[in-house]
Amino acid sequence: MNIKYIAAVVISLTASPAFADSLHVNTDTNLDGNSWNVSNYLPLAPFETMTIEVAGSMCTLNGSFSSGNPAAGCNFTTTVGVDGVVTTTQNSPCSSSCSAE
Repeated sequence: MNIKYIAAVVISLTASPAFADSLHVNTDTNLDGNSWNVSNYLPLAPFETMTIEVAGSMCTLNGSFSSGNPAAGCNFTTTVGVDGVVTTTQNSPCSSSCSAE
C-alpha cells in the first residue's frame, strides 16, 4: 500500500470538523386519534451555549464547551408534546432549561 495514500486518509479524517454536540427536535402530533412523530437531527460543532425557540418556548442549551469536558459531547433532544409542552433532555454532564414565553 502506498504510504502517501495512507497519510492523505489520516489527514482528511483528522481535518474534518468535529461534530461533538447534536440536537434532535421531535414534534408529537395527534391527527384524528392517530399519533405520529416528526424528528429532525442537527449535528453541531462543540459550543458553549445556544438558545433555541420552539413552539413559543425559549430553551438554553449548555454545550460541551460549558461542561468542562468538550470531548464528551452533548446530545440534546427537544420534544414538543401534543399538549404544546416543550421538554429537553441531554446526556451528562450537559444541561439545558426551557421556559414558555
